[in-house]
Amino acid sequence: MSTTVDQPGGVTGRADHSGRHLLRQALRASDSYGLVAVLLSLTFFALMLAPAGEPLRVSVVALQGVTTLFALRTSRVSPRILRPATIAFLAALAALAAAEFAGARSTDVPGFAETLSTLLLVTAPFAIMRHILRDNAVDATTVLGAICVYLLIGMVFAFLFAALDNISATPLFYSGPAAYADCLFFSFVTLTTTGYGNLVPALRIGQAFAMVEAVLGQVFLVTFVARLVSLYGMRRK
Repeated sequence: MSTTVDQPGGVTGRADHSGRHLLRQALRASDSYGLVAVLLSLTFFALMLAPAGEPLRVSVVALQGVTTLFALRTSRVSPRILRPATIAFLAALAALAAAEFAGARSTDVPGFAETLSTLLLVTAPFAIMRHILRDNAVDATTVLGAICVYLLIGMVFAFLFAALDNISATPLFYSGPAAYADCLFFSFVTLTTTGYGNLVPALRIGQAFAMVEAVLGQVFLVTFVARLVSLYGMRRK
């Protein structure tokens, strides 16, 4: 008669190892949105916590571009889309870095770079949605991809507001010129329809984009994300 003896690192050790293995697998999988969510979180906190200043623009565009390109790669877009996106990102980054190095005070170059990087960022939510809708299986990765899309929507509008503030002769908000943190805060407050009211757009086009974002955020939550979560719950049963 054999006796099984629990040794240190036995069942518990195997469970911990299995958990770490699943986490590594989720982060490393080519179609996993775990790293996309991590990069989005890093971008969010970098924008909110970094001090305001001109050199911040280069870092912001760089981090935004890397996040976008990684999201496109994870969504398995074709090379004919990924290559132009990479070229556009490098062009925006080079133009902004050259302007900062030359000490240019004009808002034309930063406005152009931020507009180009924003247009690039717009492609990421569509690529992720296309990828997860083509997948018949609804799992944790699919739900995580939908969350990434929601976060990207807020990011897109945040950079759009920042570009408007740089391009327009009139500040976007009544309170004056906006920092990246202000635009990001205003975007997610609008997306979630929280509406604190401390930042109010002065430009008509800014008000229009704010209304579009508020409606888009709610429609996305009550349709797309709710549907995926419902299918995921049915699959677990």
